[in-house]
Amino acid sequence: SGIPPVCANKGGAAGFIEHGRTGMLAKPRDAGDMAAKIELLIYNPQIRKSIADNALIFAQKQTWENIFDRQIDNYKHVIEKYHLKKAMHSRHVA
Repeated sequence: SGIPPVCANKGGAAGFIEHGRTGMLAKPRDAGDMAAKIELLIYNPQIRKSIADNALIFAQKQTWENIFDRQIDNYKHVIEKYHLKKAMHSRHVA
């Protein structure tokens, strides 16, 4: 939409935002921090435009194929960590 996103740094949306580049992340459950991030964007048009432009470029690259590829990579990472943890645990037990 061309409007820079501001959200709490927790949950699903936070995973898509690179703070200061594609949006602003505020402390969870901190209305004052959220307001400060919004004010920063309102009173700094250059920062607002830069973040909005970056966010729009990022959003335009979000295809279902890219989203699913990222999800598969996340699953692979979890599986690798599980196997590593399991291997380390079996070494300590033996």
